[in-house]
Amino acid sequence: MPTPFATLRNIYNAFDPFEPLPAGDPVYVNCSKVRGAENILLDLGRQILLSDRLTHQLYTGHRGAGKSTELLRLKDDLEKNSYRVVYFAAEEADIDPEDTQYTDILLACTRNLLKDLQGDEGPIQQWLQIYTTNAIESLNMTLRKVLRNHRSFPTDEAAMKVIYLAIANVSKKWTMPIRDWKGALNRFAIEFEGRFPV
Repeated sequence: MPTPFATLRNIYNAFDPFEPLPAGDPVYVNCSKVRGAENILLDLGRQILLSDRLTHQLYTGHRGAGKSTELLRLKDDLEKNSYRVVYFAAEEADIDPEDTQYTDILLACTRNLLKDLQGDEGPIQQWLQIYTTNAIESLNMTLRKVLRNHRSFPTDEAAMKVIYLAIANVSKKWTMPIRDWKGALNRFAIEFEGRFPV
């Protein structure tokens, strides 16, 4: 028979608080009694599903509190309702939590969106393959150059202004007509019916 210490050690090693549980995992425990009556599927999911316009959600909490597990539950629910969800852990490869800048977050989101769209043979993927690679590399270089000169910002708004102005300046150079844009536009209208103006 194992000692109490051995039992405690086995229990401790069976769970990793920094590894999120996939949706529907049988070891998931509903912690609403200690967290409060929050339900991510109702609180955030309903806003996303019922809104006629784009929504912006912020879901925060302490490290190891279950945010990623809850977000994976929300992802699963949204995908069951025909939404396309791109989920990625920020610390996997793109973002250093000790030294993160706005451009790192924007580039991580773009890279993971493109990665998620790989294998999708529709017009959106074809359009993205042709036009985004060079544009993203150019934008990345421009933003890094601008932000290298401004290592700190007094406010978030100041940082956003610098990024906006850099994007406005670099976009003046993008003069090529967009090939196959009509096909991609039609696909966007189908994928995001009622939410994408044609």
